[in-house]
Amino acid sequence: MVNVECDLHMTSGEGEGSYAKYSRRQTIVIDETKPVIEKAIIEVYKAILPKTMVIADLGCSAGPNTMFFMSNVINIIADHCSKLDEHDPIELQFFLNDLPGNDFNQLFRSLEKIKTSTTMYHKGDSLPSYYISGLPKSYYSRLFPRQSVPEGLEASGKSLSNKDNIYISSTTTPLVVKLFQEQFRKDFSLFLKLRHEELVNHWWRNRL
Repeated sequence: MVNVECDLHMTSGEGEGSYAKYSRRQTIVIDETKPVIEKAIIEVYKAILPKTMVIADLGCSAGPNTMFFMSNVINIIADHCSKLDEHDPIELQFFLNDLPGNDFNQLFRSLEKIKTSTTMYHKGDSLPSYYISGLPKSYYSRLFPRQSVPEGLEASGKSLSNKDNIYISSTTTPLVVKLFQEQFRKDFSLFLKLRHEELVNHWWRNRL
């Protein structure tokens, strides 16, 4: 039986077939959702005026998209604090989460790119201090202590119901679509339950 947490991960490195080479679509999504992320960050900042803001990238992988995402967050905070003329700048804590088999070595070797891109973007303006930690664990388990932050797949002996695809496509049968939906509902309910337990005062849930 496959040990999902240890054996399942994106192809590491930067060569042919690596996630770093084939994640352009995700980059586009990050770019298109930037206004939504900016709105969420600023709303949280205005509501609680934190001295430290914690950002968790769940399922970060090891490609350039994590750097792109973190750079966006740093730039958003820096721009907002600059407009408010903040003299006591906020500090940022990033937690980069993925399964233990993820190439965290490559990820941390790439962190210098964040400093380069944010410095170029702001051209000498002060940037918020930021700290980055790795969190190698499945996000379908608890990641953080309770109120500290504002099942597996089996294939042994079973036939493959969707053997031609690893996702829902036009050729996927209604039965498999239903199975995907049921599994998503189960997994995402667990995901939300665990995140709810970790949030301070359940602030996020009360805002929904």
